[in-house]
Amino acid sequence: MDLLRKLFEEHFHSPPDHVLPLQGELGGSGRKIVRLANEKSSAIGILYGVREENLAFLSFSKHFRKHGLLRS
Repeated sequence: MDLLRKLFEEHFHSPPDHVLPLQGELGGSGRKIVRLANEKSSAIGILYGVREENLAFLSFSKHFRKHGLLRS
């Protein structure tokens, strides 16, 4: 969870005031989903220990953003 807090603070230039677990572990896969928020910003963070799947997710996200299907 410390990693998500750090990434939130680096991106939004202020720490999260709240970290709320959204779904625990999703489907037994081990993914942990949380909402991080402060007065001005909110983000969803996912912790997952399988590097290959994380890289695939980032690749899909970049592709979708390039084609206007995701916002930054």
